[in-house]
Amino acid sequence: MFLRGITEFPDNLPDDVVGVSKKNGPKYSREYFDEFYQKLQRDFLISKRKKHKLLFTIITLAFIMIGVSYIYYPSKNNEDIQTEENIKTVDTIETKEDDDLYDLPPAPVFHEASMTNYDDIKYGVETGCSEAENSPIEGFIVDYQELDDGTEWEVEIRDDKTRVCEKYYLCYNDFSNAEWSWRSYILIKGNKVKVDFYYSGNGGYQIIKSIKNIRR
Repeated sequence: MFLRGITEFPDNLPDDVVGVSKKNGPKYSREYFDEFYQKLQRDFLISKRKKHKLLFTIITLAFIMIGVSYIYYPSKNNEDIQTEENIKTVDTIETKEDDDLYDLPPAPVFHEASMTNYDDIKYGVETGCSEAENSPIEGFIVDYQELDDGTEWEVEIRDDKTRVCEKYYLCYNDFSNAEWSWRSYILIKGNKVKVDFYYSGNGGYQIIKSIKNIRR
């Protein structure tokens, strides 16, 4: 992997690593990390021989599965014998699973990323801030948009339990530059997050104290 700014190898490399100067490699990109990793895995981590072997294995397994399903697949008569109660049970389970993710963007590639406000929030009338009793929540990022000059973002999150979409606000001044840099790995439509927040102002704006990626 070549880091940004690396254009050539230094002279007089030690004998045990001098061969690396004859190798190719992808250029590391933080902005396009997913594409970079896919190229690294596709073109450099898996040899062509292994690719062919993997493809042969997949095709072989597919034929085996087709053969097994042909032998053991229940007949039409057995399907007709299935009770109405069992049919209703299956339908209920499938419907519930579909409803949980209904109208959500597809799941993005999971990255471990989080942002945390390390300042102690002062709650009270004088600060205009109050603690949220239902915090934290887990939900899915439905949409987000940049406000003002980019120092504040409005994030729409659908609660995983109530399935209600609400707006939360991510403020630049609440985070360090290092924490703020993780924003692009978190604000992804369809991403599942855990959010800790508090209320601010007369309108009861929900201000994010911490937000963390979790697996869907």
